[in-house]
Amino acid sequence: MVKGNANRPDDVVIAKNGLSVEISNTDAEGRLVLGDAVTEAVTHEPAIIMDFATLTGAVIGALGESRTGIFTNQSEEYLKDVLKSSKKVGEKLWHLPMDESDEAAVKDTPIADILNSNLRPFGGASFAAAFINQFTEGYPWLHFDIAGTSQFTKNNPYGPKAASGVMIRTVVDYILEGSMYD
Repeated sequence: MVKGNANRPDDVVIAKNGLSVEISNTDAEGRLVLGDAVTEAVTHEPAIIMDFATLTGAVIGALGESRTGIFTNQSEEYLKDVLKSSKKVGEKLWHLPMDESDEAAVKDTPIADILNSNLRPFGGASFAAAFINQFTEGYPWLHFDIAGTSQFTKNNPYGPKAASGVMIRTVVDYILEGSMYD
């Protein structure tokens, strides 16, 4: 622990939306901040919430370093335009599952409303997305897990070895060409 007041396993914290969160993994602190950020976004009654985070190493295990994982609390039809935009601009995007079993796993704690990290060594990306979904209040939401794609490991046509800016091209095209405001 860096300081005596750092989070420890089994601590319970209260999120901005009032949910109690059991800390099962102190390395999953970023999702606590992201949950509060999504809660803040909800207060502005958005047409859509989009978040971009290097949320899990599990997405790298599932998709490697060339595809971004996308999750949503909406139907697959809702993804049609964003997937079309990603293909058009050349940013690889892959829809990953998040369902009631992931939602149940997030709530599988006897001491709080939700758990911050999966206690099992599989399904980490879906679990993390289901955790963030607890803060959306049902607003349309797209979560981009950019853990594997946030950095270019070598020079390429999109830019030099460095931070990639992944999904910016996709989202700009999605906003300009898509039907999100129809």
